[in-house]
Order: sequence, then C-alpha cells, then structure tokens
Amino acid sequence: MSFQEILPNPGHPLKLATVAGWDLLGKTVCSPSAMYSKIHILPLLTISMDKGTGIVTSVPSDSPDDYIALRDLQESEELRSKYYIDLSMVRSAMLLS
Repeated sequence: MSFQEILPNPGHPLKLATVAGWDLLGKTVCSPSAMYSKIHILPLLTISMDKGTGIVTSVPSDSPDDYIALRDLQESEELRSKYYIDLSMVRSAMLLS
C-alpha cells in the first residue's frame, strides 16, 4: 500500500513487526469478505518453505495442489502435528469435498 501512494509517506512502509511463517501455522484469522467467521492458516506443502513473500489463499476446489495438500492434512496425524494443525481445522472441509 505504501508504494501505491495510499499511505502518508509513499515508498516508505512502516514495519510493525517481523513474523515467521511457522508462527502463523495453526492460527485462526478472520476476513471481512469471507463467508466463514474463522479461517485457519494451513501450510501449502507444494512450495518452498525457505522463502516467504506473502500469504496466499487456498482454493481446493480450483487447484489440484491445494486439494491434495488439504487431503494430506486430513489423513495424516503426523503431518498435522508437524505443522501445528488440529483435525478440527480441516475436518469441516471433508464434508465439502
């Protein structure tokens, strides 16, 4: 937003915090435009976890990679515990797939 001249000092973003992606896994967020009151932060298993440039949304109905990653999390307790994911976070998606 800073580089879009939306904020008062264009081109000079204000850093509020540094957050590692691992710290976000398993957390719950909300989005004002989503139909669900809670959105769980899950790992995307098909990307390199060594470099992060942002947060992307996952749409298992539109992306085979997202669908497979979701199914892997649903079926593997070991994988869920590695990424701090509780079965309840991916269980509701089981009803939709």
